[in-house]
Amino acid sequence: MANSSRKGRRSDSSRKGRRSDGSSTGRHAGDGHSSTVRRDGTFGRPASLMGRVLLTVGAVLWMAVIFYLSSQPGEESSMLSGNLCWWIGSSFAPGYRLWDAGRQAAFAASISLAVRKCAHFTEYAILGLLLSGAVGSHGIRGSRRARA
Repeated sequence: MANSSRKGRRSDSSRKGRRSDGSSTGRHAGDGHSSTVRRDGTFGRPASLMGRVLLTVGAVLWMAVIFYLSSQPGEESSMLSGNLCWWIGSSFAPGYRLWDAGRQAAFAASISLAVRKCAHFTEYAILGLLLSGAVGSHGIRGSRRARA
């Protein structure tokens, strides 16, 4: 009779590691920290208040950095890109420091467009990661697929 009263219910062993909201505790790739697998398939640890604040403030500060860099006059922006091109040349081109000034300038001009495009991509990728973390840490999720 005791068996029939449990019919249709999970056994205690299958409920092990389950929380009341249906999520389960687990391990994240053997890192030794407990984490959560939610019913919707997302995986991660709940964000702390400090984590939410840091991500939000970081995103706003990064927006300010982008605004500042975008508002620079062309000469300042070119000088910043030129310095970065010089650093790339001196770090990765063999004998760059021994080249004459004309050859160094030609090298810098040849990689300038790629350096600028990579810089723009990187600054907006960082903003995207910060915003994704900030929005996700506040519990805001994207639209869910309709379930049958």
